[in-house]
Amino acid sequence: DALLTIVRTSDAPRGVTPHSTYIGGEAGFVYMSVRIGLGVAHRVSGPGPGPQDTVFTWNVGVRTIW
Repeated sequence: DALLTIVRTSDAPRGVTPHSTYIGGEAGFVYMSVRIGLGVAHRVSGPGPGPQDTVFTWNVGVRTIW
């Protein structure tokens, strides 16, 4: 699958600029109810330029049926 990602960081995030908004894309796949997603996001608002303007994103989750 493909997703649009919008993330707003808190005041103490790991590896990115605090109080910033990132927009990007993500691709994922599901195997035996486990979803793995990988993507990239670029900072569109927040404090000044820096080394974390573009970041790689990832997630792992379990899909269930209701």
